[in-house]
Amino acid sequence: MAGGATDFLQAFSSESKYFLSHPFLWKVKIMDDISSAINSALTNEKWKANVPPSDLSKDGAILVARQVVLPVESSAFTPQSVPNRGGFLPGYALIERNDFLTRSFSINFIETQKDIEHEFMRPWAIALGIDGMTNFGLRTNIIVEQYNNKGDFKKGFKFLAAFPTAVEGYTLNHSSDDFIEKSVTFGCTNYEPLENAGGDVPFVGPPAPTGESGSAAAAAAAAAGESGGGDGGGGDEGRVVPGSQVKALVKKDSSGNYNVTDVLQGTKAQAAARAAAMTARNRERGY
Repeated sequence: MAGGATDFLQAFSSESKYFLSHPFLWKVKIMDDISSAINSALTNEKWKANVPPSDLSKDGAILVARQVVLPVESSAFTPQSVPNRGGFLPGYALIERNDFLTRSFSINFIETQKDIEHEFMRPWAIALGIDGMTNFGLRTNIIVEQYNNKGDFKKGFKFLAAFPTAVEGYTLNHSSDDFIEKSVTFGCTNYEPLENAGGDVPFVGPPAPTGESGSAAAAAAAAAGESGGGDGGGGDEGRVVPGSQVKALVKKDSSGNYNVTDVLQGTKAQAAARAAAMTARNRERGY
């Protein structure tokens, strides 16, 4: 009996696969600024999207997002039976996987001087109510990422073509105990995991290395059709400028090459450079 308790304590104190994550190590990002699409739908309304999420974001995270409630994955079942079965219990059959309105997710926002709920989320919901689902410009991807206690990416979700289904009401009172917090519920067309192994791999990269890997990075960036421009000029074409940061989602193909699927921070050229450097490094290590 004691051995089981000892194994439990030893595993949770020394084996990394059992390490517990702090619940606050996460962030959420709305991928596109759809303010113009919202305001276009609100031409005859006084509501306007004046505070895009990027105004209240830093390093790819909406700082005023206090809580995310992730969706339930569920299906509908029904009992199946035959007459005169006696004491036998009925079997069960799957009717369908529940739709994505049933599997909604929600984000709670803290009210700050710039109020993202009042000046973006509520206008977004109203615009959707006017134009309907046929206005594809009113939908965008939303990414939720979780991190381990070292600050490294652990896992995440990508909600595809997300849109608000409800902006909850809230209470104003004279209490000073709590900050005002507002909840927005979203639907989506699908959602998928962000994984370190076998899927999209988020990375935050330092400058791409020089030498052989740097040459591969430059070639990849050139293939991406990006010019060096801005940071560092033509001589730095296809390289990450020293001191800059790039964040992107990459996916490893069957040949072992990392390909950029989404740029979260930096340019496409910088992301391609980092992806090529990752590919070159793994090949040097024999992966």
